[in-house]
Amino acid sequence: MAAIPKYLVITADAGHLPLKSRSVDMMFATPPTIGDIPYRKGDYCTDSPAQYGKWMEGFLGEANRILKPDGYLLMSGARSPRRTHVGKRLVDFGVLHKERTGKTWALKKLRTEYFWTHYLRVQSCWWAVRPWIYRELLLKYSQPGDIVAHVFSGSGNSGIASLELNRTPILLDLHYQRDARRRLANCQKFSCS
Repeated sequence: MAAIPKYLVITADAGHLPLKSRSVDMMFATPPTIGDIPYRKGDYCTDSPAQYGKWMEGFLGEANRILKPDGYLLMSGARSPRRTHVGKRLVDFGVLHKERTGKTWALKKLRTEYFWTHYLRVQSCWWAVRPWIYRELLLKYSQPGDIVAHVFSGSGNSGIASLELNRTPILLDLHYQRDARRRLANCQKFSCS
């Protein structure tokens, strides 16, 4: 009998997330950076700050809708990572907290978390964020058993870290589902809890 997956991988646009309101304990978002048009025009890849801002405003509205009260959204920066050491990049995640403001709930930025990581190009994408960074962030901003969504999830690094730490990952992306499903299935089969 096959094991039941402890994760979900969904093809979805960040402006229209197919999840119920207040259904996620914590979220990651790693959108393309402004100017990433050589990779794929559209799908949040643009060199227009106005267009990027419009897309991100739609995404943040959806994030606020699906995130539970007092949940966290950790979002990578909108600028391309700068090279400061050979092979290393500084990666940042803005930490937003869903808080009550009057009669509504809104995302309020609390701080920024910074990490040094190695830079690697794979098929015209930068894959700087590795599972160890997500593990650190998950330990700080979530609890075992939490549902963790990752929008613009790429190849599934956050999903691997979530499974290892007994969280349930939901990965949402328009293009990398095959890679993410393969990596999560292998993780669940061989090493993750």
